[in-house]
Amino acid sequence: MAGNRNVIITNGWSNPESEELYRLRWVDDPACKILCEEGLDCGNCSFFVDLKADWGLCNQAGSRHYLETVKDSFTCPEHSDGECE
Repeated sequence: MAGNRNVIITNGWSNPESEELYRLRWVDDPACKILCEEGLDCGNCSFFVDLKADWGLCNQAGSRHYLETVKDSFTCPEHSDGECE
């Protein structure tokens, strides 16, 4: 959350660092790139809170993107489909 601007944003990134990860397609994070390619993006994560078309809030306390506004096609290593393991 270091770069999170801590303001309510419903139609854009709240953290420029996360926007850069997305823009560069996780070039420095191959694990997230694989998750994204497998369709495990934020829009289908059980901790994604829908805000407005294409945008939502990460509500996964264990995620490095916790409380950030992110694009539904973003992804992180803490993706959860809500199923019990």
